[in-house]
Amino acid sequence: MKRQAFFILCILLFCLCMGCGKISPSGQSDAFVEEERLTQDLTNLQSLNQPEEIVFYHKGKQRVYRKGEPQYTEIFRLNQERIGTGFRGAQDALQTAWSAVGEKLKTMDVLEYRYQSTHYPVFFCLDMERQERWVAQQEDGIYGFTSYSVELMDALGVERPEVPEIWSWEERFSQGELHSSTCVIQEPDEIIFYHHGKQVSYAKGSEEFAEILRLNQERNASIIFDEHGVQKEVREPQMEPTSREWKDEYLQQYDFLEYRYREKPFYSVYFRLSEEEKDNWLAQQEGKTIQMYSNARVSEELLEYLGLT
Repeated sequence: MKRQAFFILCILLFCLCMGCGKISPSGQSDAFVEEERLTQDLTNLQSLNQPEEIVFYHKGKQRVYRKGEPQYTEIFRLNQERIGTGFRGAQDALQTAWSAVGEKLKTMDVLEYRYQSTHYPVFFCLDMERQERWVAQQEDGIYGFTSYSVELMDALGVERPEVPEIWSWEERFSQGELHSSTCVIQEPDEIIFYHHGKQVSYAKGSEEFAEILRLNQERNASIIFDEHGVQKEVREPQMEPTSREWKDEYLQQYDFLEYRYREKPFYSVYFRLSEEEKDNWLAQQEGKTIQMYSNARVSEELLEYLGLT
């Protein structure tokens, strides 16, 4: 009887040790699968097989969603919407070692499509930075980049970061370095005027739009000419980043123009309007920050046209 009990105890200990080998001390699943499996075509992400489980890695911990559960269905749908169609091949491959994926599971937000057998798992990084939003598959490499999805992060229960109200979650671009003397601000599709917490919109093609655009562009220009084509003696705007931090209350408290883009892939540009030269500056989103610049001259014509004098 004692021998039998000892034998059973040994078997239990052996099974426990085997189970411990599948989970690292940090609680992370080993990304590397030792047995031979099939890869899936990353040039057609919409054809990925539904996994048996979706694992969400967040702050070094795992949360598992199993096929058939309501949350699983929603997370799978949102992630498939986010990742788009697929990658073109070598030009989308990232020069990142596969071993780095396991380390990322400890520090970044990552989704794993986990298959019981047949296929290798597929990993999706959910970071806000575009260069970090990759898709990885063992034996096939690491590819990028995919879209960011606020809806997916909400479904995963991740608290949204505190960002200014003017933050755009869309995939857009900043208009170069605004402190460059060669930077040209693109014509917007709409101009919004903020005054006393209220907004007035001017559509492209209207007379008001054209006149506001002309006057504002003129005060931001490096060189101004009069009606005879003679250069005026004016101080060039200082297009330099400032240490001032954006406050959401600015649009409620001060006068602004916003260049809003719909057809073009640019973030909005905001222009502060003031009779004090030091208070004429602009701001735009640059990646994960709102960058502000000291720049423009005072334009009495623009202020008068907008009814501010």
